[in-house]
Parts: sequence; C-alpha cells; structure tokens
Amino acid sequence: KRRIRIARGLEPADLCLVNGRVINVFSGDVHSGNVAIAGGRIVGVGDYKAKEVLDMKGAYIAPGFVEAHIHIESSMLTPI
Repeated sequence: KRRIRIARGLEPADLCLVNGRVINVFSGDVHSGNVAIAGGRIVGVGDYKAKEVLDMKGAYIAPGFVEAHIHIESSMLTPI
C-alpha cells in the first residue's frame, strides 16, 4: 500500500534518480526522465518528491535482468 501511495505522489519516495536517460526495454527507446524508488523497488517514472535525490547527470538507467524461468517443483519457489 505504501508503494502505491508513493507512485500516486501522495508520499515522498525513498530515492529519486533524476536527470537520467531511462531505457525502455520493451520498445528499445531511451527517454529523459526521473525514476522513483521505494523499498528497493521502482515505483514510477516521472516527477516525484523523494527523501534522497541522486543526480544521474545524463547516465543511462536500465532495469536489472530478471530471470523469470523457474522450475517450481525443484526450486520450491512459488510464482507471483
């Protein structure tokens, strides 16, 4: 619930990466923008208030690689 409130701009994010070039891994486009982070997760891209601000000075911002392929029966993990 907290991350939703932050994404809606109702609370400040923990961290906001500003003045970065955000890579859209779906389209391959690169956009100038800011990334809000709360609880170690990205909660939004846009203009956000934050407790801490980090100026990216034009550096690229890309989501980390996530391997979605798991074997439920052997990993004992549950898909979410």
